[in-house]
This record gives sequence, C-alpha cells and structure tokens, in this order.
Amino acid sequence: MVEAAVCMEGTRLVVHLVPLKHLKAVPALFGGRLFRGEPHEVEDVVRALDLAGSLFPGGKTCLVRAIAAQAMLSRHGHPSLVRIGVAGSNSGGIEAHAWVEYGGRAIVGGYDLERYRVITSLPAG
Repeated sequence: MVEAAVCMEGTRLVVHLVPLKHLKAVPALFGGRLFRGEPHEVEDVVRALDLAGSLFPGGKTCLVRAIAAQAMLSRHGHPSLVRIGVAGSNSGGIEAHAWVEYGGRAIVGGYDLERYRVITSLPAG
C-alpha cells in the first residue's frame, strides 16, 4: 500500500508537469527499485493502487492511475501497456480515457472501452 501511494502521488505530480509525449519515461522513473521485497502478483498491485487511489484525490484520474499501475506492474516483472483513447461526448466535445492492458485484457480503467479510439500507447520500459 505504501509503495502504491508513493507511486500514485509521484505520478500525479509528474503528469501535471510533463507533456504527454514525455510521459513514456514516468514508468521507468517510478518503476525502479524504490522498495525492496517480494514481487507481487498483478491482482495485488491493482488492488493496492485502487486503495491508494481512493485515499489520494489526485489518484482518481484515469491517466495517473494508468501510468502508476504500469510503473508498479513493471517493477514487479509484469510488462503492460497504457492506452490513451478519445471519444465524442454527448455535448459535442471530446472525452479522453487511459487504461492499462496486461495479457491482452484491460486490468485498470477497463470500462466502456469500445467508445474510445486509441490515439497513443505507452509500452512499459
């Protein structure tokens, strides 16, 4: 949980300061060996991030959650892919969403994905 909170808050700060084209470096930044210990299973990482996201207001954005999840998953030996997509909104504007795919399925932010057209992907590493 502490690892997830540090990763989430660090990612939140970086996402607000770094342009989208440079966000590929964030998982490497927070995916290093900041914390020692046993590798965690994918489900444990996602659960810890969900809990950290509920405790920190900045962790509620899909982009922060997705990039933090990718960083932690990578650190624990689980390569993943962040997808960022856009869709038209009911008000005529554009909505964006970010999610994480692992093993061919969305494991973070994986809801209503058929609406979104992927505009970029951030591979781990």
